[in-house]
Amino acid sequence: MPKVIGPNDFWITSFTHLRTSWAGNTFLGGKREKRDFHLRSGDMVQADFLKSEFEGYPYVRTAEFEAVVLTCWQATILLVLPSADSTIEQLEASYAKNPNLIEPLLARREGDVRLPPFHFSFEANLRNSLEKMGVHRIFDDQNTLLAMAPQMSGGILRGVAQKTEITLDENGIRADAGTIFHGVYGGVLGVHSPFHMTLDRPFLFIVRDNVTRALLFAGVVMNPTLQ
Repeated sequence: MPKVIGPNDFWITSFTHLRTSWAGNTFLGGKREKRDFHLRSGDMVQADFLKSEFEGYPYVRTAEFEAVVLTCWQATILLVLPSADSTIEQLEASYAKNPNLIEPLLARREGDVRLPPFHFSFEANLRNSLEKMGVHRIFDDQNTLLAMAPQMSGGILRGVAQKTEITLDENGIRADAGTIFHGVYGGVLGVHSPFHMTLDRPFLFIVRDNVTRALLFAGVVMNPTLQ
C-alpha cells in the first residue's frame, strides 16, 4: 500500500499483482555466478548473474541497442541493453519518443542470456509528474468530479500515491503495484549465428501481459546489488 498523506474524503484505488514462473526451462538448474556489473558512474560491482538455457528467443541487435524477450506463463519481459557507445538515458528517450522502436524488430534466434536477478521498491506521489504533463483541472477544478459527488459540489484530487515492488530471479517474476487517487469533496485544493547477450550494465525492462499485451511494469535496472 502506498502512503497517503493528509486528510482526505475519498480514495480511488487500483492494484496489480503478478506471480508468474518462467515458461519452459529458461533458468531451470542454472547456478548463479559472480560477474562484473558496470555502473553508470564507471565503477563496477560484483553481482550475481543467471544464465538461461540455449534456446530460441525473440531477439534483435542494432547500432543503438540489443534486446531479447523472455517468456513466463502469464507475462513476458523485454530486456533492452543500450549499445556500448550510448547511454540508458538516450535509450529511454528514444523509446519514449517511439514506443514501436524495439518490438517490431524482434525475430526468433538461437542463443542465451546472462542477466542479474534484481529486486527493488519504488514509491512516489505522481501529482507533480502529471501536472508537468499538462494534467491540472482534476487537481484544482471541482467540476471535473461533479458526477462522482453531485451533493458535495464535486471534488478535486489532492494526490496520486503509487508504490511498486518487483523481483526477477530464477523462479520467475513477482511484482505488485498499488495506486491511490486521494482527494476532498467540494472546491478545496532467419539464418544467424547464435547470440550471447549479457546484461552487465544499466538496462531497460518492460513486462507485458501475455493475453492482452497490456503494459504491466517498466523500469531501469541501474544497480542490481541494491535492494
